[in-house]
Amino acid sequence: VANEDGPSGTFVGTPFPNPTTGGASLEVRLVEAGEVTVSIFDALGRQVREVRSGVVAAGSALSLSVPADGLAPGAYQVRVSGPSVTAVRSLTVLR
Repeated sequence: VANEDGPSGTFVGTPFPNPTTGGASLEVRLVEAGEVTVSIFDALGRQVREVRSGVVAAGSALSLSVPADGLAPGAYQVRVSGPSVTAVRSLTVLR
């Protein structure tokens, strides 16, 4: 499922596989340079893991591994935030 959440060309995909038992992949494409943070939040809105935090160059395409090891089964939100994007994607963890 393709999703744009910022300027044209910005893309945040859907975590795959979803649901997952061990981890998922997430594709992110950004048009602006800057600090980007990708985090996992539980159903109560608590951050349970930071997947990535750092500066990326303009035009970057990221293929991120979203680890689910150590997370309890349930519904989570993967939040991507940066200068050209703020997006939230659902991730379900099974055991």
